[in-house]
Amino acid sequence: MLRLCRLSDPAKTRHQENLSVLALSTVVSDPILTISLETKTDQVRKCCEFARKSRDKRLAHSDLTIHRKGRALALPPVAQNDIESALKSIQDLLTLVEDHHGLPHSLLAADPWGPKSLVHYLEKADRAFDQEREQWRMQESKDLG
Repeated sequence: MLRLCRLSDPAKTRHQENLSVLALSTVVSDPILTISLETKTDQVRKCCEFARKSRDKRLAHSDLTIHRKGRALALPPVAQNDIESALKSIQDLLTLVEDHHGLPHSLLAADPWGPKSLVHYLEKADRAFDQEREQWRMQESKDLG
């Protein structure tokens, strides 16, 4: 979510320039490509808006309404389709530039192991924490006894 926001942040804020795909249209000299890029950057901005709301209200800032009402009431849920649409819009923007310059296309590929891999490593980390806690308890018992 944060990376989607970083990639789709404005090209420039008050005091700094950002490394963002939205900056592409500002550095291109071909007027036809610039128009196409502006259309695609608008799509990227719209598709990433859901991530920006979560970032601004929950991930990066502490929004008072979120704390009072709870996240479920104050923010719409994030669906996998939202994330896939955002990634697709970024890929479409990059493909436009790649095609213009005759470059090979970048590839967005799904994790072949999916969520099972993540769950496996989270469970492994949880077991490691439990083992470490038990070692500390045993050491404390020895020190007290």
